[in-house]
Amino acid sequence: MKKLLFILFAALTLVVSGCKDGNRGISMDEIQDPIFRAYLLENFDTDNDGEISPAEALEVTSIDVENSGIKSLEGLQYFTNLTYLNCYGNQLTTLDVSKNTALTTLYCSRNQLTALDVSKNTALTTLYCRENQLTTLDVSKTNLNGGWLGCKMSTLETLYLRTGWVIERINSNRNSDKIDPNTEILYKD
Repeated sequence: MKKLLFILFAALTLVVSGCKDGNRGISMDEIQDPIFRAYLLENFDTDNDGEISPAEALEVTSIDVENSGIKSLEGLQYFTNLTYLNCYGNQLTTLDVSKNTALTTLYCSRNQLTALDVSKNTALTTLYCRENQLTTLDVSKTNLNGGWLGCKMSTLETLYLRTGWVIERINSNRNSDKIDPNTEILYKD
């Protein structure tokens, strides 16, 4: 009897832990920002059940919430096939793209970011993160060689690139094609 109870308890534990690991839909309660929640439901809730199922989340490759007044992109981690993210011009203070490893293009300029970790985004070929409050930016683990990088901001003290890289376009805008002269560029192998 004890053995049977133990087996049942173990099976129940596996089922419950499977639900916590993303095998269930995204509860809209997890999406803190009401504007982001509305965007997700309007664009990706294909069965209109008020949730984003794992299958629906896997279908999403592009999210464009430019100038939407969003304060949090909590829930972005569920969109693991995301290749394009445009969150330019919002009110973000944090941005976690560590689970979005398929990301090739990221526009996150004109927010209030103080840190941006793209170390897991090895497919990234285009990154615009200008006009934030970053002091350090390490893009050495991305695929920006031959790509585009926009990182002009007066707060940027250190930019890490990979040794031997040639960035096709860096900080190209109407006013300047240069990084702030106070920014130190360091290379990593």
